Amino acid sequence: MDPKETTAEELFNALGQQYEDAFADDVEFRTLIHSVVAQLPSASPVLDVGCGTGRPVSDILARHGHSVHGIDVAEEMVRLARSQVPGSFHKVDMRQYRPPHLFRAVFAIFSLFSFPPADIVSMVYRFAEWLESGAVLVLAVVTSDSLGDGVGDYDGVWDCMRVRRPWMGAVTVETLLPSSRWRSLLRQVGLTLEMEKTYDYLPRGQKADQTGRHHLLVARKTGLDPVFGPHPVPEESSLGSWRRNETAWQILRDRLFLDAEGNDMRDIVRRGRRVLDVGGAVRAILADGPASTGIVESIPALSQTIPFPDHHFDAAVLYFALDCVSNRAQCLGELARVMNHDDPNTAIIIIQGAPENTCIQLLNSRCVRLSAEHPRPIHQGCLLQTARDTLAHMGYISERVRRVNGSYVFEEEDVTRRCQVAADALTRSWYRDEPNRSSMEEALVKDLRSISRWKPGLGNQLAVLTVRSG
Repeated sequence: MDPKETTAEELFNALGQQYEDAFADDVEFRTLIHSVVAQLPSASPVLDVGCGTGRPVSDILARHGHSVHGIDVAEEMVRLARSQVPGSFHKVDMRQYRPPHLFRAVFAIFSLFSFPPADIVSMVYRFAEWLESGAVLVLAVVTSDSLGDGVGDYDGVWDCMRVRRPWMGAVTVETLLPSSRWRSLLRQVGLTLEMEKTYDYLPRGQKADQTGRHHLLVARKTGLDPVFGPHPVPEESSLGSWRRNETAWQILRDRLFLDAEGNDMRDIVRRGRRVLDVGGAVRAILADGPASTGIVESIPALSQTIPFPDHHFDAAVLYFALDCVSNRAQCLGELARVMNHDDPNTAIIIIQGAPENTCIQLLNSRCVRLSAEHPRPIHQGCLLQTARDTLAHMGYISERVRRVNGSYVFEEEDVTRRCQVAADALTRSWYRDEPNRSSMEEALVKDLRSISRWKPGLGNQLAVLTVRSG
């Protein structure tokens, strides 16, 4: 990081009360908050993400009798919020926050701009997941619409601008989405946009060139499950299947690392007496922990003829196993045949990409338009939903889909070589026989070099569905 730049935590710890004072005159925003509060049921549980000093959002909510929860990455902001607003306030990075319950409203007020694009998209999905059905999400953002020509760098993978500029006495690197992208993102997470407003605002005490264009959005959760997005979800029959090169896939799975959120999977695998590994994720699941106490048997892919007897396994792990089969219902039926239905602890773990999975976003943004054989997006939510529904018809009971952060770690010292290895492995893992694969790989290499904060780890955000025998 450039030494003149500052992180969000450093910036807001330094600003403290100054931040509240700078935005005290934002009448348009206060009017919006009051209009939302007026529609909330009494004593609603509400979450203020990036709560700052607690004013004005948490303060207005608390004064109307709502149960306020606030989180912020800056300790000084949390201290101020606790000192002047009734509620529960905690210092935590929102990306690591795990809510204790669902909320009637989530407010995220200018709290996303410092994140890389994938994290912004991920957080909007998470906000939607944290809402009760019928609850509202309130966002205040700065869009890229007002940027002058030549300001910032365009990221075509995520359709956003990355801008380095002075703000409130510091230098920040910001991710700005156009207003059209914000609207489409809210639709994709399953929310219905109810209000949108744009206006200019000059923070108190700042020079005129610090005027920002504020964009307010209010959207309501209508019952669609965000984790199966992006919405609308296509028909499974329209997806087709992709052709995987097993050598390329091995390059990826050998570089797969999962964070601690995968511990539940580890426990299931370790307890299994016979574990079926489809796609090769068991090594990563068991990394840095005790080995499985049972027998692990591996197959590269699902098929209609799995070479094991009936009721043979009490645990199975499927890692991106639904992408490369066209007859998914039949293959899942064959999987069910080899599982031990008589054991109530029998579990199937189905791992697919989360809606904001960086690898899938790269493939969809670049490879789909270049593909001569498979010009359709890879929709992970549809695949996961298909597995849930198919196995439910067979008597399996689904647990709530949870997220696990993963990455593919490429340790080549030369950045160009690192990007080439990653691009080759990705394209061959989904587009094995594609005649335009070299063009796809070339496009991905450019993206991998320019992705914000590209490091040896390539984001592989995952959605994990566990089903158990009924």
